[in-house]
Amino acid sequence: MVGVDFNKGTAILGKGLSPMYWGKGLMFEAMWIIMKYAFEELGINKIYTITHRKNLPNIALMKACGARELLN
Repeated sequence: MVGVDFNKGTAILGKGLSPMYWGKGLMFEAMWIIMKYAFEELGINKIYTITHRKNLPNIALMKACGARELLN
């Protein structure tokens, strides 16, 4: 997480995983750990992230973790 703003209760999340480990559920597990920590321990109430509109696996991951898709 970067751009943590404790006054606003927000953070920006970036992530990356070697293709060698794709499809094993590792990022999903990591996301739940990060979100639990951010929401329960740090008091964050909103996490922002961005991806390319064609990155469907990442979009699916974010939605599975509760994200809403905002389009410009």
